[in-house]
Amino acid sequence: MKKLSALCAIVIIFFTIFQSCQPSSKQVAAPADTHLGEMMGQMQYYVVKLGLALQHRNQPLASFYMNEVNETYQDIVDKNIMLDSLDISKMIQEILAPAKNQLSQTIQQNDTADFLSGYHAMIMKCNNCHHETNHQFIVIEEPHEDFNGQNFNFPTRKN
Repeated sequence: MKKLSALCAIVIIFFTIFQSCQPSSKQVAAPADTHLGEMMGQMQYYVVKLGLALQHRNQPLASFYMNEVNETYQDIVDKNIMLDSLDISKMIQEILAPAKNQLSQTIQQNDTADFLSGYHAMIMKCNNCHHETNHQFIVIEEPHEDFNGQNFNFPTRKN
């Protein structure tokens, strides 16, 4: 029994020393209360409202919803979210940020001629990110007639 207790103590000490030697720059997992699906649902909600505001050329409303999109985006970035081995917070910055930032600038400048093309580019980047994270079955659409915010058809690969 003493040998088993001594062995357990050695294992615990080894584990503690091993953990303390890990590099401090290691990516920290998101807190347990971070729910990526909820955050993405919130993002989709604001993206839909943004699209409707842009379709109606309502710059003040589009600006409001663009700010909401930016806040939700920043929450995802700040949470350092990992999904399996995928760094979601980093990927969203690499894939979505350029189109999102361009659309923000277009809205700020009230460039109504580019509202819809900028929005389309952002939606395409959302779907690109879903593909890169093995969630290609989540297809975000632009608002249209009989629209509910998401395409529930199984995607077919386009060549």
